[in-house]
Amino acid sequence: MFTQITRTGNLTKTPTLFRDQDDGKYTYASIACSRRFKDKASGEWQSGPRIVYDVHVTGNLAAAVVDLATRCGNVALEFTGRLIEEADDSGTIRQKVYADNVTVSLRGQNVTVERPKGKPRQGPDLAAEASSAWEEQAD
Repeated sequence: MFTQITRTGNLTKTPTLFRDQDDGKYTYASIACSRRFKDKASGEWQSGPRIVYDVHVTGNLAAAVVDLATRCGNVALEFTGRLIEEADDSGTIRQKVYADNVTVSLRGQNVTVERPKGKPRQGPDLAAEASSAWEEQAD
């Protein structure tokens, strides 16, 4: 059984890019997260426990995560995926996430986007153009 989660946290180290037997790319990104909450009694903001997730990333997304970490170091990332808790031989519970998506967080850091040459634009670019087209039609 798994739970779908979205979290934001910091890479704890630069991940390594691996290849499977079919030459597919994958990596495990170690991402540390903690939840901030407002204490009801004091009204002060507190940090919850630090949880480190082993985030399994595949394909070109894995290569992009490794490249980003290699060039930029400890960056804040947001990930969405299926959480599975596993216990190792000593009984330590590991939080493993099979990522559907990994993105760079804009919280507390500046980001510069580099688009690969010759690649078609995706999602948000096309959505923004469609939105502009609708606005022009309304005029």
